[in-house]
Amino acid sequence: MKDFPQSYYPIFEAFSHEQKMRFGLAVAQRMLGLYAYFSENNHFGDVSILENSIKLIQENKIENPTEWIAKLDEICPDMDDFSGDLWATVALDTVGVVYELLVMSQEATAENLTIICSLALNAPYMCVHTDLIEPYEDSRMQKEIYLLENWILQIQNNQKLEKPAYDWINYIKAVA
Repeated sequence: MKDFPQSYYPIFEAFSHEQKMRFGLAVAQRMLGLYAYFSENNHFGDVSILENSIKLIQENKIENPTEWIAKLDEICPDMDDFSGDLWATVALDTVGVVYELLVMSQEATAENLTIICSLALNAPYMCVHTDLIEPYEDSRMQKEIYLLENWILQIQNNQKLEKPAYDWINYIKAVA
């Protein structure tokens, strides 16, 4: 499991542009709640910029990704200002996923999807008590990897993606 995103690189390479975008968009939508929680509690950022970016990407209406990337820069937490804040790190990862989607709107690559998977797994990874367990052996971490693997299979089979019931926000709240 430790090599999860990299082991799927050949599958991601075989995905069509649309399949790559579907996967990336699903991850971004899943992470929106994490950014919203950070923004609300720190009075920083604007989740609507992420929501609008995702909506325009879904509708294939991004004409100038550079303009949207600049907007993401404005709402991206600076870790010098939020040092040691787990929520800021998760918010940064969420912005990173949307950034990758903006890049992908022009040309989606397998590399983009491995980055998106890595960013998506950062939050659960940071919440695992590594002194007690190997992070990838943690059941919550395995659930997240299983979810991403299922989305990959569903996309390969041209199925509708299942909305996950498992939610990291409450777990991160307890740990942060």
